[in-house]
Amino acid sequence: MISSSHKLRGSRLKYLILLTAVIFLANQTYALTTEVKGFVGLDILKFYKTESSTPTLQTGIGTLDLKFYAYHDNISFKLKLDLDDSEMNEAYNLFEEANATYRITDSFKITAGKGLVPFNQKRYGIVESAYLDGGSPLGGINSWRDPDNKILIILTNGSYKQGYMNHFTFYGESKQIERNSDGSLKISVDKNGYESLNYKTTKDFQTKDQRGFANKLEFFLGKLTVYGSGIYYYNDAYPMDSWALDAGGRYVTPELEIWLETLYGFYSTHSAAKYPAFKQYEKLIQLGMEKRLNQNFFIGTNIEGMLVKKHTWQSQMDDHRQMKLEIGPKYLIRENAFVTFGIVGEKKKTYRNSVYKSTKHLLGTALKLSFWY
Repeated sequence: MISSSHKLRGSRLKYLILLTAVIFLANQTYALTTEVKGFVGLDILKFYKTESSTPTLQTGIGTLDLKFYAYHDNISFKLKLDLDDSEMNEAYNLFEEANATYRITDSFKITAGKGLVPFNQKRYGIVESAYLDGGSPLGGINSWRDPDNKILIILTNGSYKQGYMNHFTFYGESKQIERNSDGSLKISVDKNGYESLNYKTTKDFQTKDQRGFANKLEFFLGKLTVYGSGIYYYNDAYPMDSWALDAGGRYVTPELEIWLETLYGFYSTHSAAKYPAFKQYEKLIQLGMEKRLNQNFFIGTNIEGMLVKKHTWQSQMDDHRQMKLEIGPKYLIRENAFVTFGIVGEKKKTYRNSVYKSTKHLLGTALKLSFWY
């Protein structure tokens, strides 16, 4: 009997073979220009310790991305395989991005399909992702994170040469709440009486059920890039609309890089959602620097803070305060590969109804190998 994991691996292999064949034939028939790019981040060694647990030693693949590009005149196509996603039981989840872009003029283009909403800065820390990308070893409950895997249309005008770029996005979730034939929400009840919504992955969405808008405006001022973003999301199943504001920038020279990002947002979901919150307010900040010491060595530091005030459906108010600090050197093996060694410290304090509940501490070290091709 063939296990489900073997069937899944077989299904992924078929998709990859089919994709390669299509790109090859398209390249031969229509004289397309094609590219294959990728990024691999290996956790060679991670050693984390909290005060209430035994030390854990980890090794494995941290990040694994594979991207396919095709270009023909003023039309381009991008396909990104989300190979490190934990939810790959459905074939459609294999593609984190699958979209086409039509460049109408040198300063205006339109993108449609599945992909990432232009909103965050997406700057990695030292050995951990940013809070805005879910990078909390102690676990963060913030909801405004990397807005990827969306069904979207993006209108972009401006360019780097013009000194600015504006991205306006209309989007919806690809993983949607299931409904009964009469339009009511499909809710399951377990043996303990707990309710939960049912979800399904789809390739389109209806605006009467959900709709989202986002806008990101960037300014390029020589070595300095600054931006401001706003995002809004409506879902018919949720009691209130969600929104967030994000601002930051990056200063980059061959010898120094400095980055800053701040976010303030509000989030609301159904009481039976996977992560229920009646009202949730979020504040996040990230500040970091990387300094080049010589031709091959760099030293970097990254500090982040997060404050989440969550009003639950049970009329409680949970207050989560977190801070994370990273520091460590980076060694450049070659232009497309480097090794990073870092020390990570994180603290998380929790209050319930303004009464202190608990404090968690984490201290760890990690060695990572990263390269792209």
